[in-house]
Amino acid sequence: MRWSARRDCYYSTNRRRGWIWARAACIGVLERLLNRRNHPTVVIVTHHLDELPRLVDQVVLLKEGGVLDEGPAEQVLTSEKLSALFDCRVEVFRSNGRYIAGVSDGSL
Repeated sequence: MRWSARRDCYYSTNRRRGWIWARAACIGVLERLLNRRNHPTVVIVTHHLDELPRLVDQVVLLKEGGVLDEGPAEQVLTSEKLSALFDCRVEVFRSNGRYIAGVSDGSL
């Protein structure tokens, strides 16, 4: 994987390695970057909570072109709010500072 930087913008190019390896490497780089004293603002767009670094602090949930909710991660990344976002029952867990979500068999 090759990491490139241009004016505080970091991106990766990875055509030879597996996607799981690339995701893990990306999360690791983001966590190291966010641990810096004067880290840059980082914006992550994802459907997968497990792609978020441990230090994520602000979250915006978008649905159908609008903002469903926004605020601190602990208040926004909840089972109730993600169930409303995805129109199915989502269970959110936190393990070792990381968010994990799973879809349950129950209906809304």
